[in-house]
Amino acid sequence: MKTNRLYPRIKSNINIQKLFGGNGTKAVTSFPLRVVYTQTERRDDEEPVQLLFSVSKRFFKRAVKRNRIKRQMREAVRLNIRELLQRLPERADTTLLVAFIWIADREYTTAEVSKRIVKALSRVAANLQAPQAENLLTGQTRDVTEPSEISCSPENAASGDTSPHLTTNH
Repeated sequence: MKTNRLYPRIKSNINIQKLFGGNGTKAVTSFPLRVVYTQTERRDDEEPVQLLFSVSKRFFKRAVKRNRIKRQMREAVRLNIRELLQRLPERADTTLLVAFIWIADREYTTAEVSKRIVKALSRVAANLQAPQAENLLTGQTRDVTEPSEISCSPENAASGDTSPHLTTNH
């Protein structure tokens, strides 16, 4: 699939649901951006990296401003995406889905947007290289995406306190 873009945009509703479904999805914030990313199995017709750019109407009512911010983000990604790709492990069976979401309520200069994109892309690349977080104090390793469990302890149930208590799996 040839396009005139550096990397194709995420258009499939299935991929958008995978990206925002929360199952194995990770996020990095570099204000004024939030970068949400995940890796999925690659289908035959998919590119290795697919991108999505989003600016909310809540902050910018006029489409002209939203489009300008998206152009700034696309240009910064175009200039700096090679750094991310060079640091990624080469895997022919996966597609990297990346969403760039504008979370600020004002516009920034193109230089500032580019600086934040570079910072966010380097953090994404670092997270993809080391998928597990290292607990430096105890030396234990745990999966960052591991869900927490909500449970009611038997002691609390016996005393009449049936409110759930949050516990984490380690």
